[in-house]
Amino acid sequence: MRITVYEYQTLRIGEEGFTSAHWEAMAIFHEQVSDKYYSLVNKGVRFLNFVGVLQLGNITIEILPKLKNDNTSTKEAWQRALIDMLRICKLLRVDSLSSARQALRPDAILELYFGIFLDETEWLVRQGLLKEYYREQGDLNTLKGRLLHGHQLRKNTVHKERFYTEYETYNYDHLLNRILYAVLKLTTHCPLDQVLLAKARRLLQQFPPVSPPDIKNMELDSLMFSRKTAPYRTAVEAGLLLLKNYHPALAAGSHNVLALLFDMNLLFEEYIYRRLFRLQTPSIKVYRQMSRPFWGRRYLRPDIVLEINGIRYIIDTKWKIPSGSQPGMHDLRQVFTYIRQFKAKRGILLYPGFSKNETTSPVPFTHPDGGDDDIFCQIVQLPLMKDGQLNLEIGEQLLTAVTQTTQ
Repeated sequence: MRITVYEYQTLRIGEEGFTSAHWEAMAIFHEQVSDKYYSLVNKGVRFLNFVGVLQLGNITIEILPKLKNDNTSTKEAWQRALIDMLRICKLLRVDSLSSARQALRPDAILELYFGIFLDETEWLVRQGLLKEYYREQGDLNTLKGRLLHGHQLRKNTVHKERFYTEYETYNYDHLLNRILYAVLKLTTHCPLDQVLLAKARRLLQQFPPVSPPDIKNMELDSLMFSRKTAPYRTAVEAGLLLLKNYHPALAAGSHNVLALLFDMNLLFEEYIYRRLFRLQTPSIKVYRQMSRPFWGRRYLRPDIVLEINGIRYIIDTKWKIPSGSQPGMHDLRQVFTYIRQFKAKRGILLYPGFSKNETTSPVPFTHPDGGDDDIFCQIVQLPLMKDGQLNLEIGEQLLTAVTQTTQ
């Protein structure tokens, strides 16, 4: 069963097949994540600014982005827009997915991730999984490798026919294969479509026996890929993301939880950066999360720093609609601090809009001493959706808004 909701929507027991058992599972999971993804309300949950998919037992809740007061875009349009944003931000490698899988369920984010993993793993199995050399220790009936005299005296004083040695072994039991096997096992416990489940079961039958991986403190950046293991990268990236976000049931009778959710504030920021970065030229430079010391060990990191012909602009992205088309005082204070600290001439508060561009002229901040080193703030609202699809020209539109307005 699948439920589709929007961010900041409330889902109550009895709606869309959402039961008290599902609510109890979300309450248990809520103790781990606090109010990170959603908050608990009377006989329901209220989703926050995280979008993606939340799976509880036999139910999948897809949480979509939606701008306040936007009544024109359909759920299907927002589903496709979210997938496109994840793809452009390199969080979903849809290009590696077979055309058959895309046609099967093009709007199911969770199944896209599992589909990518299974397609990549199937290709690896067909090509032949890699073996690696490892050093092991143990009791053997034949002398193999290097005899460990201390262990031999302690363990084999009576059993003279055994040899405690250290030796090399060449097998499939290495970390990358362990991750793939663990995700295959996970797949069989998820209520996915029959095509995916059949593929996972078939790959499990073909997979060599390996040990379970220890992924508790494992991060993707800590994995080293050589030229030999590079073909594993896409499958391991998708697989490790699924494993790290899987939470087995904490109590008897409750549901396992798989939370594949993304902060919409960060996703919008990353999307704007990606659309600007592709427009770089010798005279246009784009920087992400540039850092400057501010106080003690604390640093300021504006979302995006844009330089055009040597003139610096601060872009502060905001995933919200400004009240009354006016920025909040907190937003103004924040961009003012960024401008001062990074020696920029202008700050741009960038908000998502609806059907048209809404750009104000740059307005100077008031100088306390009446000086002439004015710095400016500009409000820009650009439509995230265009003709029912994700606005792919938002980077060009932002550059136009910046360069065509004058102080």
